[in-house]
Amino acid sequence: MTPRRIRRHAALALALSALLVGAAQAAGAHQHGVAALQVVVDGNSLTVSLDSPLDNLLGFERGPRTEAERKAVQAMAQRLRNAGTLLVPAAAAQCQLQGVDLASDVIAPALLAATAAATTAAAPAAAGSGHADLEAGFRFQCAQPQALKALDVAGLFQAFPRLKQLDAALAAPGVQRGAKLRPKQATLAW
Repeated sequence: MTPRRIRRHAALALALSALLVGAAQAAGAHQHGVAALQVVVDGNSLTVSLDSPLDNLLGFERGPRTEAERKAVQAMAQRLRNAGTLLVPAAAAQCQLQGVDLASDVIAPALLAATAAATTAAAPAAAGSGHADLEAGFRFQCAQPQALKALDVAGLFQAFPRLKQLDAALAAPGVQRGAKLRPKQATLAW
């Protein structure tokens, strides 16, 4: 990575951090039905981060205790790994999903892994405070980044009906802003 690109990436990250701090202060921490979405455009890379209470995605906010709950976690993880239907960048940008990372303090990494097997022997994650979150990171590469002017998240609301609002923060060249996305207003445009 060139020094110029490192400086640009650092500036975008700093701007996004400022937006997120403001959004977190305004919205308060951990609110059911609401999640944080961070979108960063840097060159031909699109990075999307989702931080959501587990309740929005599973209907419970703790580590799974039963086989049915473990299967629900795996189904949620599989839906998130198929992010191409949940997060849809502007078609003209020709973006391809490159990777998905999922993490939670209360769910064993094996249950969130792409090849997780539903077993009762899955190692438990650390006990949480009763208000557990899931952090998801999505990485896209775009063949036509100059055409990347929007991200449609309607599929995320459809896949997880308990999710009612995304507090979005965008950092892209020349654009830094926040937005509230809802099922009927599910496109972040810039």
